Amino acid sequence: MDFKPYSARAEKHARTFFRALTLLLLLAFSPASSYADPVPANDSDTLTIALAPVVDMGVDVDTATARFSVSDAPGSLATSIQMGATAYLVSPATVTVLGNFNNQEIQLSAASLDSWSLDTDESAETDQVQLYALFAVDKASRPVEAEFGQGGDGRHLVKTSAAPAGEPSGSENNDLSDNRFEIADGGMTSGTNMDNLAVGSKKQLWLRVDAPPLTNSDEIQRIVVTLTAVNGRTN
Repeated sequence: MDFKPYSARAEKHARTFFRALTLLLLLAFSPASSYADPVPANDSDTLTIALAPVVDMGVDVDTATARFSVSDAPGSLATSIQMGATAYLVSPATVTVLGNFNNQEIQLSAASLDSWSLDTDESAETDQVQLYALFAVDKASRPVEAEFGQGGDGRHLVKTSAAPAGEPSGSENNDLSDNRFEIADGGMTSGTNMDNLAVGSKKQLWLRVDAPPLTNSDEIQRIVVTLTAVNGRTN
C-alpha cells in the first residue's frame, strides 16, 4: 500500500490555490491592469515661464573721415559757405548699429545752437538753414542734389522733430511714397534699406546743407545732428 502524504481533495485544493496565486501575480505585474486611476485628470500639470528680454539698442557715429571739402582736414565738419549756396559732405560719416537687438532703426533730428533756425520745408528763407540726409552703403561719391531733394516734398530734410530713416511699419516695401533718409528702390547708386537693422550693420551718412539766401548774422552757426537707435518692430 502506497503512502500518500495528503488526500486527493487536498491536492485539488492545492492546485486551485496555486492557480489563484499565479493569476494574482500576473495581475500585479501587468502594467495595463495594475491599478485603475479614479481621477486621471490630475496625473499631470503644467507651468508657464515668461521671459522678458532685456534688449540694448545703440548707434555709433564715426566722423573721423567726414568733411565738407577735400581741402578740409578729415574729421572737421567746419566749413565756409556763401549765402544761398549748398555744401555737401564729400566724405561721409560711418554709422554702426550697436547693442544686442537685431531689429533696430535709426531716428534723425537736428537742432540749431545759434541764431539760425532749421527750415521745415524747401522754401528758402532768411536765417533758415536746410539740412538734408541720406544713407548709403559703399557709395563712392555723394548723392546728387536731386536725390537729396527727391519728391520735392522735403522728405529728406532733417528737422527738430525726430523721424525714422526708412519707411513706417507696415509699408516697408522700398517704394518712393514714404521713404525717409533712404532711396532703397535702386533709384540711387548704393542706396540702402534702413528698416530692421541687425547689430553690426554699417551705413554711410551723407549730408547736404543749404544756407539761407539772406542772413542777419555774421557769426558761426552750429547745428547738432542726433541719431537715436529705436525698436524696429514698432517703427
